[in-house]
Amino acid sequence: METLVFSILLVLLFLLLIFPIVLFFKLRQTKNHFWIYLVSGLIIALIIIAGFTWWADYSDKLLLLYYGYDFDAPNEAQRFARVDAAHLDTVKQIEHRYFGIGWPVKALLAYAYYSPYLIIAYLIGMLIKRIKQNRVKNHLY
Repeated sequence: METLVFSILLVLLFLLLIFPIVLFFKLRQTKNHFWIYLVSGLIIALIIIAGFTWWADYSDKLLLLYYGYDFDAPNEAQRFARVDAAHLDTVKQIEHRYFGIGWPVKALLAYAYYSPYLIIAYLIGMLIKRIKQNRVKNHLY
């Protein structure tokens, strides 16, 4: 179960890292491609980050249920009654993570930290494009 959760998180993280590069190469021939890149990148990033943080939150709930955690119990002893002793520390860590700040706040924070990556990826793409153009212009392969 943990492998499945981690695999899905890894795929979403890979999407976050790779999509600005793909978007840059798809839009490089269009007019005003910076603004189109920026707006579409921010929208797509918002969707992927919201999915990433929602899945991280939902997967914690799934893992808690998988380990036998009881959400409806009135006290801590009853909540952990069906949890195996070997998994008690893991469940307490997941519970602490699950009942922290909610996924929408995590998404907003991640979005704020991720947004500069779009600009950095664009600038690196433009730098690579100019280096290739100069090599072609100077016939330096």
